[in-house]
Parts: sequence; structure tokens; C-alpha cells
Amino acid sequence: MSYLIQLADNIETADEESIQSSRFLRMFCVHSSVYDENEKVLTHYFLVIGYTGGNCQEDCFYKITEPSNEGGEVWIANPSGDGFYQKHFANAHMSDCEQELTSIDIKMQNELISEMNQFLIYDDLSDFFYYNTACNALSSSNFVRSDEFPSALLPRLSNTFWPFSVSW
Repeated sequence: MSYLIQLADNIETADEESIQSSRFLRMFCVHSSVYDENEKVLTHYFLVIGYTGGNCQEDCFYKITEPSNEGGEVWIANPSGDGFYQKHFANAHMSDCEQELTSIDIKMQNELISEMNQFLIYDDLSDFFYYNTACNALSSSNFVRSDEFPSALLPRLSNTFWPFSVSW
């Protein structure tokens, strides 16, 4: 798994009140991929949580298929824990849908959610996620990205459905 995390402020200088606000977590994105040897298809999965403005956060689960030929598809579940994709992007066209996640999709979704829970804490009363300072992923900065994180795919996501205030 690889990840990208961006906070509003430097974690070392932030106080507890700012850390536990909906605006502090600008972007949390965790990624994993699966290669289907039979179909010759690489599938990327992303779980993204981020600030959308107006003291609100949004979360999405994305599936990007990369067949050996040109093209591919983007499937979007919003919210991220839903059992259905609500949006589908293919051939430069976005459409609404109600497509159930496959068993592999559900497995990957659960793995990404489990990984997310190591970095974020959900505040039930305020209905938002905030960064868990105990995980120490961001020791002296407000931004971290795993070396293997596929940053080149983020513009593809932001050109389909990207409700977050951070753009690529």
C-alpha cells in the first residue's frame, strides 16, 4: 500500500484544537493495485478523504482499470464504504450507475479502510476525520507521499469526479 497525506499546517507547530478540526486534514489518499494475469488488466484502488470547503469533508473509493490497450475505466463509490459504485467514467463520458462492488473490490475496499484507520480518527459527534498524530507518518511536515504512490493517476481522478479542494 502506498499513501499521500496533506495537512493544512505543519504538524509540529499545530495545536490540538487545530488538528482536531475538519479543515486540518486537507487530503488523505491510500492506494493499492491488483494485476489480473488472465485478463492482463492492472486495477488501481484509491480511498480518498479530503476537505471540500465550508467545514466539510468528503470520502470516495475509486477503482481504475488499466487494460493493456488504451482507455480504461474509473468507477466511483461515494461514500467510500458503500457497496455500490454510483458513478462510472469511460470513453470521456461520466454516467450515474448503481453497480455492486465485486468480491475483489470489497476485499480491496476493506484493506484500504483498515489502512486508513491507522492514520485517521473519526469524530462521531462532528462527523469528520482528523489525523492521528500517534501514527507519526508526518513527523516534521504537512505533506508526505510514499515513493511508490502513483501520482500520475491523480489528474485522471480529478478529471472525472473530484469533490476535494486540493487539485492535481
